[in-house]
Amino acid sequence: MSNRSAEKEEHGNLLAVVVSKARDLPNRRKFDKQTPYCVVRIQDQVQTTQAIPRAGQNPEWDSELWFSLSGVTDYKMSFNIYHETKKEVGLVCKATIDFSQALTKPSKVGFDKWYDLEYDGKSAGQIFLEMSYYPPVDNVSLSNSLSNKKFQYYKSSQNQNQNQNQNHPRALRNSSVSSRPTNKIDFNAIDSITLPPLPSMENQTSNFYKNSTEIPGIPRLMIMLKDFSLKT
Repeated sequence: MSNRSAEKEEHGNLLAVVVSKARDLPNRRKFDKQTPYCVVRIQDQVQTTQAIPRAGQNPEWDSELWFSLSGVTDYKMSFNIYHETKKEVGLVCKATIDFSQALTKPSKVGFDKWYDLEYDGKSAGQIFLEMSYYPPVDNVSLSNSLSNKKFQYYKSSQNQNQNQNQNHPRALRNSSVSSRPTNKIDFNAIDSITLPPLPSMENQTSNFYKNSTEIPGIPRLMIMLKDFSLKT
């Protein structure tokens, strides 16, 4: 079923007719193959298939036609098959059928059948139809259908935005990937580490005194006073 079919299905009380193919039609052309097309009518509604160039006596249209059954009281469907020429259009054959049996079948099952065609009271081949009926949709079902479609659209929009932003730096910051070490720290092991003793203040001062004699521009007296104050 096409996308157009899915859209129309929601409204209900519709009959989908697929004019599939025909066989053993009379050939109305003498020196060439005819170009047939089919005109379908239900009361005042008329639909037409495409014309198949030089399809001859066994055309395959596979045309999907839709009819509203609102206000339809007579479940009769008529078919007229014509052949198309540059100058005129000629009738090949025709038929009138009762499609009420198709209304009793679920839309997912449908009703398919070969129907006899005639011309001037004589047999003129057959046509194969595939019919699916979609009953009226109540307001509750329609409301639920629309709500479900809105939810699906919202969900798909969220997924699309998430896919578009997943490589953004902000998304990487909020991701589960962490820059912290995953291994736990053993504080008992840290406490057991023996650190070397710190040098005494006296040794530090003496070393400073010895090294400072080589620093130009620092008065020797100030260094000696500083050393004395630290000892006391």
